[in-house]
Amino acid sequence: MTTLQVKRINAIITSFNFIDYSRAINLLQSNVHARRIALKIFSLDKDWYSKEEIAILKSLEGNALAKLFPEIVKVEESKGMFSSGKEVWRCECGHTNNLDNSNCSSSTRDKRGFGKKSLKSEEVQEIIIHKTFNFHS
Repeated sequence: MTTLQVKRINAIITSFNFIDYSRAINLLQSNVHARRIALKIFSLDKDWYSKEEIAILKSLEGNALAKLFPEIVKVEESKGMFSSGKEVWRCECGHTNNLDNSNCSSSTRDKRGFGKKSLKSEEVQEIIIHKTFNFHS
């Protein structure tokens, strides 16, 4: 899927309130674009939750989502003309960055491929924790 397709799908899900956690859980087993759509779905609130949906959300407690978005960068040794090489990481965009930089200085993506304004797995994890806490109450 392209980025434009992902944006269109997100817009449709949000505007028509097509929130289906059982399908979203299946998206988590697919490619990275599908997993990002699933993040969007899990971030949305519903008016009511079925027992099945509550069980799905509870299955995602802990760091389940974070595990689905590991670092995707390549760590390599830079080749300096006058110095010995140091380790750097190469972003998906091709730019190399100091190993201690959390975001690419060119694309601003982090080491997992999330842009600065992207919905990240840890943000959705917090939303899920909040939702499941309300189910216990």
